[in-house]
Amino acid sequence: MRGEGTGSEPHMWSYVPLEHRIPSDHPLRPLRAMVETILGELSPQFDQLYSKVGRPSIPPEHLLRALLLQVLYSVRSERLLMEQLDYNLLFRWFVGLAMDDPIWDGIALGNLTLDVSRKSGFYPDIVMGGPDPLRQLRKLGVIEPQARFFSKNRGLALLVRKGNPLGIHGLTDVARSGARLALPDVVEEAGSRARYRAAVDQLIGKSATDAFFAAEVPHFRGRIGIVHRDFPEMIARGYADVALTQHHLISYWTRIFPNHFELVAVSGAERFFLKIAFGRVVDPLRPRALRAFDEFFFSRARDAYPRYDLARMTDDEYGAALALD
Repeated sequence: MRGEGTGSEPHMWSYVPLEHRIPSDHPLRPLRAMVETILGELSPQFDQLYSKVGRPSIPPEHLLRALLLQVLYSVRSERLLMEQLDYNLLFRWFVGLAMDDPIWDGIALGNLTLDVSRKSGFYPDIVMGGPDPLRQLRKLGVIEPQARFFSKNRGLALLVRKGNPLGIHGLTDVARSGARLALPDVVEEAGSRARYRAAVDQLIGKSATDAFFAAEVPHFRGRIGIVHRDFPEMIARGYADVALTQHHLISYWTRIFPNHFELVAVSGAERFFLKIAFGRVVDPLRPRALRAFDEFFFSRARDAYPRYDLARMTDDEYGAALALD
């Protein structure tokens, strides 16, 4: 028997608690428990920061949880974060908002943004990243003229839905199957997009690459232009059938959401790896701590990163110098 839709008139009430709508194995659940413990310990300090009289503020715990979500999901602005909090039940649950609670103005978060200047004490002592962003920081005089490599990824791979319904087993299968393709944003991630295209061009040739890129889905409602956040949503929600991005990212998504995603290896793609380096800030605020962390980090990183599906570096690669001038 065919079920009847509810029509255009929505239900006025919901009797399912927000807590029950979040899967018991969702990765944010253990994180929320840890955050609750930390915020509980900070509560006496929050009390000292606020007046005993006047209009009640937005709870600082809510603001800090929201900022943590912004980092975890790579939401690029406070305005977009407020938009997510308005309709995303997972975000509401994590922050501690009920389904009917009003959303704050983004200015409230902007006022809470940390000052990371030297005067603030939050100025970083190290910066980790690829060669291009590190060279940009060097031009600004932020970091020292030499960094050291500590990790490299395994090049590109394809992300598909669980079961690989379109039978995509390589780059040329994307155009052949009529799949809709997710690629880095044209504006926000132009550098990544250019690297991906150059790699695909070498792997399958120019004409096949043109057909591959022609399958792109350029936009969807809520896209923020950051691969780490956009691609899993595009595949999970059916906005795209396949996505091209870094192998280690897809490996991570398939481990976290094994019932939703699969990784399709791209033959020959490992040679298009990207190396990550460790840069020291010029005149660090905590030089002794920096030296101690540098020693500890390089004693562990070589074995730690391959456990998370990054490539193992050779003796010549690990710790090698990267000139930034």
